[in-house]
Amino acid sequence: MKRSIVRRSGPVLLVALVATACVSRTLETNGSQGPPPDTSVAPALALEQFLRAANASDLDSMARLFGTKDGPWAQHVTDTEADRRMLTFASVLRHDDYLILGDAMVPGRRGEATQLNVRLTRDGRSVDVPFVLTWAGGLGWMIEQFDIEKLTGR
Repeated sequence: MKRSIVRRSGPVLLVALVATACVSRTLETNGSQGPPPDTSVAPALALEQFLRAANASDLDSMARLFGTKDGPWAQHVTDTEADRRMLTFASVLRHDDYLILGDAMVPGRRGEATQLNVRLTRDGRSVDVPFVLTWAGGLGWMIEQFDIEKLTGR
């Protein structure tokens, strides 16, 4: 009886060993400042967190997600200034719904920044707003800028 179990599981074991041996590349995290291998979803997730924080007036989360390739903008200003700016952003970005319409290349910044075009809906009114996100290494994607004038009408 033991022999038949070995004979049946032998080919499965062999296939598993061969499949494992075919792995030719491993990913290492060494603190690289370059963009992650797959940038298709990560910027959208960062933007979603930022917009959710704006709706909740979670100024700390917004301040962690707004910045440049060097990190969060709030690291370079006082807490009072960060709170003022994020409160302004939260009031302007408050929305009932949003839809990411697509992405676009940022000229001259290929591979380090991306633009997400977003339709924000508030009180039945929709506005298309471009957001530029930049890769900040181990800190992830940062919302670097957005067209606030599209939301304020100025």
